Amino acid sequence: MGYLCPDYCVTQRLSDKTDVYSFGVVLLELITGKTPILREGNVASAALTSWVRAQLKEVLDTDNYINIVDVKLKNNYKKIEMIRMIHCAAACVYKPVKYRPKMSQIVEVLQGKLASESIWLSSDNTFLKDNY
Repeated sequence: MGYLCPDYCVTQRLSDKTDVYSFGVVLLELITGKTPILREGNVASAALTSWVRAQLKEVLDTDNYINIVDVKLKNNYKKIEMIRMIHCAAACVYKPVKYRPKMSQIVEVLQGKLASESIWLSSDNTFLKDNY
């Protein structure tokens, strides 16, 4: 639970794009230090993707991502690499299937060989609406 692409629930078909979604969830775990299903006690309270979505538009507009980054990192990371990870996670998880990047593009962005804007533009923030 938590890694499964919502599109798979509808179509019951796996594709490279469903794998891209799952990789985006892994990136969100690395960024936030949280599990894919958030819990309060022994009860599942929300999905990580929903929790991040609520804050992501501001994060992407301002590059102020302190509220979503794992506090255990204690600012011990490179800002540009964190921004790349956030853009990649957003593109993997929040873009509709037909607009999701290829894994090769994600790898190139993470390596710094391709600009983050090649997979996530500020206009893509419209994908962050709650009814995805």
